[in-house]
Amino acid sequence: MSQAWTMLSAFCSGASAIRAHSTFGGPELETLEERVLFDAIRLDFIGAIGIARAIARGLLSGAYSGDVSELPALLRSTLEKGRKLYTEEGEKAAEERIRFMEEFIRQLEAELKGEK
Repeated sequence: MSQAWTMLSAFCSGASAIRAHSTFGGPELETLEERVLFDAIRLDFIGAIGIARAIARGLLSGAYSGDVSELPALLRSTLEKGRKLYTEEGEKAAEERIRFMEEFIRQLEAELKGEK
C-alpha cells in the first residue's frame, strides 16, 4: 500500500510541476519539482540552443519575419525570459549561456552597423 501512495504522490508532484511551468502564467511555483522543471525549460531559451529555437519559433509563429535587423530585439526578449530562474543550480547553469547570448547580440549589432 505505501508503494502505491509513493507513486501517487510522485505523479501528483509531476502533474503539478507541468501545470505550473507555463511561460504565459500559471499558478505560483511552490514545490522543488515545479521550480526545477521551470528552470530546465527556461535554460532551453538561452545559449546557442535558445538562439536557434527563438529563430525557428519566431518564423513559425510569424513573430519574426526573417529580417536579420529584427533579430537583436527578438533575442533580447528571449534572453530576458531566460534570466528568470528559481533555483541556484539553474542560475549557475545559465551564466555561460547568458554571456554567450549577450556577446552574440553585441557582435550581431556591430555587424549590422558595419562596425565589424
